[in-house]
Amino acid sequence: MKHINIAELSGFMDNFRSGIFPALVTPWCDETLRGLVETRTPPSNYERLKLLSDALGGLAYLHQNRLAHRDVKGANILVKAESNLSNDSPNIQRMAYLTDFGFCKDIAQYLNPDISSTMQQSTQWMPPEYDGKGYHEARTTGDMWSFGCTFLEILRGNDPWHPVQDPQHRTLGIHI
Repeated sequence: MKHINIAELSGFMDNFRSGIFPALVTPWCDETLRGLVETRTPPSNYERLKLLSDALGGLAYLHQNRLAHRDVKGANILVKAESNLSNDSPNIQRMAYLTDFGFCKDIAQYLNPDISSTMQQSTQWMPPEYDGKGYHEARTTGDMWSFGCTFLEILRGNDPWHPVQDPQHRTLGIHI
């Protein structure tokens, strides 16, 4: 898969962390979008929206190619500063890249009841239809719910349902 907002796969390590987990290797990025928002000098709301737009472009590309990411959150969006030297004045722009495809799945598989999978997704970003039942089906609607939660996370600078701790009470409302 090749898209400007999808982290490029450079390699694979099957013995990462003593062979417990495989690892996908991508080019170096400065930090995650969540980490950037938590810095002492967080980006402006304009830049946050631009980076979220980058990530949404990558997610749309996945969906156009019949894939569901199934773990969209600020920690799975990498950010890299790109230098642009124009008119003899350095201009640094950040780009966002969707990453962590460990739970990615072909959306056509959910139509076959004989194919199922389980996963542990962060409950604060999990769509309500999967709450308490796991995330067995691959649907783009679940990704869009998670992206909406990521939108709240990045604009507010904390977990999307903060201060609500119990995921069962997420529909009570939020304050932006």
